[in-house]
Amino acid sequence: MTRRRLYSTLLVLLTLIAIVVLLKLIWAIVGSVSDLLLTFALAWLIAFILRPVATWLSDGRPPSDSSESFIGAGAKDTPMR
Repeated sequence: MTRRRLYSTLLVLLTLIAIVVLLKLIWAIVGSVSDLLLTFALAWLIAFILRPVATWLSDGRPPSDSSESFIGAGAKDTPMR
């Protein structure tokens, strides 16, 4: 009876050690490719943000009111020298 309990305790401890070793291995792999993952994540975020602007620009020329307001506001506030 005690020998069976010893074996089951040993099996549980070995399983826990194996889990810890596997977690360390996975953490090392993720750590080695973290720069690459970060690059792809930032590229996806920039594409996600700029997609509406690109769609708006590809539909044709932007409305003249908006382009005049961007250009005209800067030109009116800038003193001529």
